[in-house]
Amino acid sequence: MASRQDNNIHSDWYKAVRDYTVRLAKVRSVSPGDGENRVAHEVLNLLCEGGLDTIYTTYGLDPLAEDPYKRHNAYGFLRGSSPATLILLGHIDTVDTKDYGSLELLALDPEQLTTQQHLLWRQGTESGNGDDWLFGRGVADMKSGVAINIALLRRLAQRAQVEQLPLSILLLATPDEENESAGVLQAVHFLQRLQAQYQLDYLGVINTDYSTELYPGDPHHALDASRMSARRLTGLMPTCSQQNSFAT
Repeated sequence: MASRQDNNIHSDWYKAVRDYTVRLAKVRSVSPGDGENRVAHEVLNLLCEGGLDTIYTTYGLDPLAEDPYKRHNAYGFLRGSSPATLILLGHIDTVDTKDYGSLELLALDPEQLTTQQHLLWRQGTESGNGDDWLFGRGVADMKSGVAINIALLRRLAQRAQVEQLPLSILLLATPDEENESAGVLQAVHFLQRLQAQYQLDYLGVINTDYSTELYPGDPHHALDASRMSARRLTGLMPTCSQQNSFAT
């Protein structure tokens, strides 16, 4: 049986991830476009709130080379006692909102849109419970995944204030996934520079994009993970399935 402390930790974690998801979703970031820069800045705002900016080894915005929209990858890095480094990856752009039709004005307001969920269900399908669902453009694909990464890096930064982390952790939030993947292609060069600067050994990538059951009744959620060669940092291939702690 879970202890009251365990329940409180779960509740605090869920609330943080939900709040970060809502804040990110409220920033229009249709790809390609200028909004992707605004949401990149919001990622940094969320990472650094509460004075955590002084804890990160480095954080900031890495520009996409020759990009007509002047977009950036957002990143935050915590150097641990080991050069072994795990990368938390997510994209911050979305597709357009026109498909919301008459509800388009609410597409970037998950809390208000969720109150109108009865209008979103197709006729004849079972409706959901408002406590279980959060609607909005980009909520599932994949700002909730980025929110998980932000919450995790913040928690690790707080821990790093009292003890050194055993591993190094890097968060990357990239634009343009819905278009030409320019963000993750630029990230390859960024990762090579960071590796040289801090003598890092990349263990792999966890991509916290949306996942669903692999078969009816599947009790687990897929977690995309990739092994990476120090020589070649491209080719993110899912290699394992593990239980995920948050789903939307």
